[in-house]
Amino acid sequence: MSLAALLLAGIVQASSGFGFSLVAVGLVGIALADAKAGAIVPVFANTVLTGAIVWRYYRHVQVRSVLPFLTASLTSVPLGVLLLAKMSPLWVSLGIGIILLVSGTYALLPRENRRDWHPFWLGVPCGLLSGSLAGAFNTGGPPAVAYMSNRSMTRFEFVATLQFVFLMAGIVRIGFLGSWGMFDRRILLVGLLGIGAALIGGVIGTRILNRLSDRLLRVYVCVFQLVLGGVYVLRACSLLLHPEVVF
Repeated sequence: MSLAALLLAGIVQASSGFGFSLVAVGLVGIALADAKAGAIVPVFANTVLTGAIVWRYYRHVQVRSVLPFLTASLTSVPLGVLLLAKMSPLWVSLGIGIILLVSGTYALLPRENRRDWHPFWLGVPCGLLSGSLAGAFNTGGPPAVAYMSNRSMTRFEFVATLQFVFLMAGIVRIGFLGSWGMFDRRILLVGLLGIGAALIGGVIGTRILNRLSDRLLRVYVCVFQLVLGGVYVLRACSLLLHPEVVF
């Protein structure tokens, strides 16, 4: 089941540019009956897959346009566990949900009726949140997608740049997890085997991406954001009504 989850996550990631960990972390945690392992195992496959996608579309990577976001994200990765450990799960869920709902709605507006989000003023806070979530749970995608979906990019630039950000964060996270002794034999075995499953999913997802127009990808990503935003807000409401539930 863990490998099937990573295969599905690879398809989602390559076709939309994000969603790998959002799909993989929960399913792998269920398969291994270990939420902590579920948050660590996908990092191997995710990092290799994002690297493969960056290599495939490297000409489309727009580093300069997201440099403030990238810098903030990498800075906050090693602090993720510490920062989020002190934050209420309710506010984390609610904050991500609101970001996704607002960005998804805004990005659906006709291009002539909207402007790109400022690379610094919104890039830095979104980057800090993304890096913190990536460091703690390997789920830095929502803030990154919220920010980059409101930049003027083609579908290939969007996917390639997003993968580059995830690749850099993944490398930093692997380094810190290793230095803290977080990799046991089971995690290494399932994580390394999962690389193959994720790459197969990535091939399928890339074919889907090549068939999408820029407009369809934007709608696809926006709808995905709105759905995920609703899920996070509902989770926050659940935590408010049932504070004993573990996030």
